[in-house]
Amino acid sequence: MDTFIHYNYNALWQKLLKSKVVIIVVLLLVGLILGAYIFISSNSAIKTDDLTDDSSVSGDKNNVRYSIYAKNEYVYKSNKTGQDAAKDFITKNPTIDGKKLLPDDFLESSDLVRSFKDTQDGNLGSALQNKTGEHYYYRQKIKNFPVFGSEVAVHVRNGNEVYAVGGNVIFNTSITEEKISTDKAKEIALKDAVHDREIANFRVKSEEKMIFNLSVFGISSDDTNNLVLVVEVEGINGEIFDTKYFVSLLNGKVLYIEELIHEVINREVRDCKNAADASGCATVIGSEGNPPPSSNQDGSDAYQYFGEIYNYFKSSFGRDSFDNNGGKLIGNVHLGVNYQNAFWSGTEMYFGDGMVIKDVTAHEVTHGITKRTANLTYAWQSGALNEAVSDIFGSALDNNWTMGEGSSIGIIRRMDEPTQSKIPQPDKVFSQRYYCVAAGSSCVKANDFCGVHRNSGVLNKAFYLMTDGGSFNGCNIGGVGRTKAHAVVYRALTTYLSASSNFKQMYQAVLAACSDLYTSSSSECGQVKSAMQATEMDQQPDGTQTGALCGGVTPKVPLCAGSSTTGTGTGTGSTGGSSTGGSGSTTGTTSPDKHMISGLAYSDQNRNLLVDSGEGGVGGVTLVLEGPTTGTVQSSSDGTFAFNDLTGGKYKLTVKVQSIILLEYPDIDISQMGVSYSLEIPIFPEFQKLIDELGTNIPTATPGGGSGTTSNSLTPSPTPITIYSCKQKTKTQIVAGKQIQISYLDCTPTGTVQPKVTSKP
Repeated sequence: MDTFIHYNYNALWQKLLKSKVVIIVVLLLVGLILGAYIFISSNSAIKTDDLTDDSSVSGDKNNVRYSIYAKNEYVYKSNKTGQDAAKDFITKNPTIDGKKLLPDDFLESSDLVRSFKDTQDGNLGSALQNKTGEHYYYRQKIKNFPVFGSEVAVHVRNGNEVYAVGGNVIFNTSITEEKISTDKAKEIALKDAVHDREIANFRVKSEEKMIFNLSVFGISSDDTNNLVLVVEVEGINGEIFDTKYFVSLLNGKVLYIEELIHEVINREVRDCKNAADASGCATVIGSEGNPPPSSNQDGSDAYQYFGEIYNYFKSSFGRDSFDNNGGKLIGNVHLGVNYQNAFWSGTEMYFGDGMVIKDVTAHEVTHGITKRTANLTYAWQSGALNEAVSDIFGSALDNNWTMGEGSSIGIIRRMDEPTQSKIPQPDKVFSQRYYCVAAGSSCVKANDFCGVHRNSGVLNKAFYLMTDGGSFNGCNIGGVGRTKAHAVVYRALTTYLSASSNFKQMYQAVLAACSDLYTSSSSECGQVKSAMQATEMDQQPDGTQTGALCGGVTPKVPLCAGSSTTGTGTGTGSTGGSSTGGSGSTTGTTSPDKHMISGLAYSDQNRNLLVDSGEGGVGGVTLVLEGPTTGTVQSSSDGTFAFNDLTGGKYKLTVKVQSIILLEYPDIDISQMGVSYSLEIPIFPEFQKLIDELGTNIPTATPGGGSGTTSNSLTPSPTPITIYSCKQKTKTQIVAGKQIQISYLDCTPTGTVQPKVTSKP
């Protein structure tokens, strides 16, 4: 019987083989086994049922960016732990909506540039809802060259759960050719730094080959992978200078300039021929345990404030100095002659006379913290975040909402009301005061490094609202207080931001940080979210450093105001619909003004073309605009003015008092979509005298066109008035031994007039 069965089995097998049925069966079995293996082992899709509403993925086949956060669980679960879990996530390369988040070889072609565990996060770590977090930051490389601004952050908790991931990566691996030698590239960088100064005062501090892609940084749609030599040039022999030049190795063009010296305020200095340089900063007047003599007020104050700042960050966040490694806080005081500024050089602080005050000093130290954590690039929106974060922690030390009070130049910024800062700032993304710069522009001193000080007002206002609360832009916010608000921003800065973060990523980072500290469903996070939405930071498009307003994006009513589909009008002249009060809402859609020319008419008593302390705004000055759109406006009582809803093109602006021309700006170009042009109009003493003489005889102007008239007869004035034609120009200047590019007015006398007046009203 056994023999019979064995025989028949073999016969059946032979028949199956001949019939080819078994081949199909085997192939099906193999396919099922492989499919099950792939499914079980890879778990290759992001878990999307627990993502926050603000998670986002954008980009194309060449470049993708994402900010993905789980609400309560995770987006990927590994069978490994810690850094190995992060590596497993990268290796498996999970997808979302079928799109890969990383190039397949990302792990092998990237460097781990930073990592930390929440248990190492000092006092803040103990406040976290979940204290198991681990954070790993990888910088992408292409053909072994690091990519500027391309970083992937993998956040792990509970050992093996990836709960958040943020990235900005390139899939295209082709790079430009190398036709320029490194020696030639360094020569180009030095030439750009030196201009008309002594080359002996400059040297190349470092050099590194990198990939620079404009689309990765978010300042252009050009996604070329440019092979560049990043040349850091520093000053020596007393020169204060530290700048990186991104020199194309294809054609020698300087593609980008990164300023490494961060000033507390943005000042334009026209003449600094009497300024001393850094060579006078060598004498030590105080050291730890041996404070400077009280007779040296600035030196004594610097020593005291350094101590207070160190203790604040240590007690609040467990941070050991700016580098979290006990770095020495070095201050250089009494820099220059009439140098009314302070700046962070990357390792030390420098102060002009009267600039050593608590919030300014804390502001500068915070630049050092930012450099060693998120490393926010000092340009565009990432630079505006950099500046705002410094203001936020500057305000932590003196517990008020003004920056610079008590200094030699007075209050420079107001965080509670950015529009009332010395140079008015925007208080929301779609504010007409948002400083737009044309895409592809070089970010230099002359344009405020593409708006870093001007546009910092947006986050400053958001922070004020999340701290103190209030009604703004249709939203009612309840403040959470300084301690909680500062903890949220510190966590966002040190954990979730990266070099190329924009306002939208700051919004997402703040929400993630708040969730870590207080849970996303808490009342604290509800108020924080409303503050960010009220300032419209969630409406900033992904993947661009250009402001939403500047790019022609249509604003929506803030979500915290109860709608996401209707437009919003304001009481300050926004187009589209009517409004009541300062922030009434409208039905329908409101389009932002495509272009704007705005500015400040100020009393320039010392004729240095700078808004100095005590030189306030001048009202009642008539400004006449000629070009594709025409109009006449008058400066308000605080000296501000604006021409809104302008067609792109070239314009001429004339500054008048009655029919008397004071200044002319003959060539203002706003041909780029969404670009706003900002001017500071100097009113010289003789102009002021004329205004005083004419008094209320100044005609009333109608915004948008036409001006009033006056019937007063005029008699000769004893003092003729010189008329000037002015153009804005840019040149290199030296401020306290540091080379900067400044914007200045080149004014040429064009004649005189004899004003007339019968009597003073």
